[in-house]
Amino acid sequence: MGEASNNWPVHELILYCFIGVVAGTVGGMLGLGGGFILGPLFLEMGIPPQVEFPTLFQLVRSIDSALKY
Repeated sequence: MGEASNNWPVHELILYCFIGVVAGTVGGMLGLGGGFILGPLFLEMGIPPQVEFPTLFQLVRSIDSALKY
């Protein structure tokens, strides 16, 4: 697992950040969860599902706990 690495060009990183902001905005307006939108994006970026799921779980968990507090 330590062998995998991604070297993304700067324009792809900016594009992925923009897609993340748009996905968050649209998801918030429609009431969808962030993992529903960002999950396929992470897979498209080449992040393996073994890394993608815990990342999304932690994202949703931290947002949920911040909203409850």
